[in-house]
Amino acid sequence: GGGGSVAVAGASPMMRIRASTDFGKVVKVVGGWKGFGGWDPAKGLNLQTSASKYPEWYGRCETPLTEADSGSEFKFVMVDEFGTVSWEPGPNRQL
Repeated sequence: GGGGSVAVAGASPMMRIRASTDFGKVVKVVGGWKGFGGWDPAKGLNLQTSASKYPEWYGRCETPLTEADSGSEFKFVMVDEFGTVSWEPGPNRQL
């Protein structure tokens, strides 16, 4: 995994992280904010990558942020083709 960042453009957060993954795995953002699925990995924000961008994963959440959402906690997770979730280690990140 890599550092990861949050860039708020307008009211929609752009999420980025450098993560080397095995083929078939996807990276998601899961957290307390409703845009990140309320800690349910199945409802988290799916990130995407491409051959030219890998290992950078990125995605923009369409749910608008409000001032009350500032400081919401989240983590990056990897999900394999069987639905097994691997949570990033360490403390939660914050918006």
